[in-house]
Formats: sequence, structure tokens, C-alpha cells
Amino acid sequence: MVGTELKSFLYLYGVGGALFLGTFILAYLRGSFDLKSNDDRRVVIFLLVGYAAYIGFHAITQFILPGSGGTP
Repeated sequence: MVGTELKSFLYLYGVGGALFLGTFILAYLRGSFDLKSNDDRRVVIFLLVGYAAYIGFHAITQFILPGSGGTP
């Protein structure tokens, strides 16, 4: 069975990811960026990697670090 923490994590980044992806699609359809341009492609990659890094950092602080002990 999936714990409450994992459910909230998946909900947060499921809904947030859908909105994030939706804004990318909308921006692309409106012509806000062109994937043929190196500068625009670099910005898109930076945003996607940044979002993934944020998810990874949140996962580490929510799931791994609390179980590692530390000071009470």
C-alpha cells in the first residue's frame, strides 16, 4: 500500500507537472519559442532539467533524509 507522503508527492508533481507541460505546449503553439533555435532549445532544456532537479531534491528531503537519523 502506498503511504500518505508518497500519495501527496505524486499528486503534487502529477498536477504540477501537467500544468507545467500544458504551459509549454501552449507557449509552443503560440510561437513563444522555437525549438530550431539553439538559444530557445537551451532555455527549454534548462527549465526541464531545473524542474526535474527540484523534484529530485524534494524527493531526497522528503523520503531519504528523514530516515537517515540525524539529531533529534
